[in-house]
Amino acid sequence: MTALEIPLDTSGREYCYTLSASLSGLRCDMRLTWNTRAGRWAITIDCEGVRIVSMHPVTLDVDFLSRVADGLPRPHGRLVCVGMRTGADTPGLEDLGTAARLYYAAD
Repeated sequence: MTALEIPLDTSGREYCYTLSASLSGLRCDMRLTWNTRAGRWAITIDCEGVRIVSMHPVTLDVDFLSRVADGLPRPHGRLVCVGMRTGADTPGLEDLGTAARLYYAAD
């Protein structure tokens, strides 16, 4: 199984990043939003125009697709945020795209 890094363009925006990717042939639109109150990132994913993940806390090495309900369009694989340094379980405000990267691995 080969993992595909999903590039995160974090230039110019501080609290919200949007991106689109084809995962296992399905169009997935993702939004990563910084929750100031909680001090952490959250991810929302729409797949083929259907919301499948809503404001899920971004925790390193946790598959964001594992809890998608049956019957919803879902890429068959794992979507995880991987930390590039040790000691943290959640990415900080300035970590996305550098110290924390998004990867997809198809089943």
